[in-house]
Amino acid sequence: MKKVFFFASFFTVLFLTAQVENENFKIEKGSKYLGGSISFNFSNSENNSSNGSVESNNTYLGFAPKLGYAVKDNFIVGLGITSIYSKNNLDYPALNSSESENTSTSIGVLPFIRGYKSLGSRLAIYLQAEINYSKNWRNNKTSNSPEYKSDGRSVFIGFRPGISFLISNKLALEAGIGSLGYSSSKTEEENQFNENKNDSFNFSLSSSDLLFGLAYYF
Repeated sequence: MKKVFFFASFFTVLFLTAQVENENFKIEKGSKYLGGSISFNFSNSENNSSNGSVESNNTYLGFAPKLGYAVKDNFIVGLGITSIYSKNNLDYPALNSSESENTSTSIGVLPFIRGYKSLGSRLAIYLQAEINYSKNWRNNKTSNSPEYKSDGRSVFIGFRPGISFLISNKLALEAGIGSLGYSSSKTEEENQFNENKNDSFNFSLSSSDLLFGLAYYF
């Protein structure tokens, strides 16, 4: 609830600020776009049950630089690179301090098109259509068990809505809010014949789909 209130207040302030002038938000045809977004999540938790307690620590970091070109006013075609790192640690104090660590790294390419709808002189909403293809590598370590590794690939085809606020004529704050689309992934364990496949179509508002960044138009 606090997060919803924060975002509602933040966007309300931006909207009111953007109405000071009567001009429209406009990215002119021929402009170049240089942007980047980040997503992150850090969490710690402890769960207790009849089998003992479990302590969990999670880290998620994502970064996506992008370069684009305005083929017409308020319409950009571009390409980005995605990079994600995540880590999960589980500790079982009741089981002789048994621990497990899972790490994941991925890198991918992101062709996209984006259209803006002006809400004022400085503020606009946008809808981005994209295809994100990425390779990923996972590593799992568990106390008293052999370490195993896996690698795979994933594809996302869909849409990401967002909002852009001009700080100056060339610099803007951006916030991507959620995603809607089709996802497909395939993972193979190293030196084994195990293979996992997953396909889904859904709408997500997870922390990994809340993207904050800057954009520079020149």
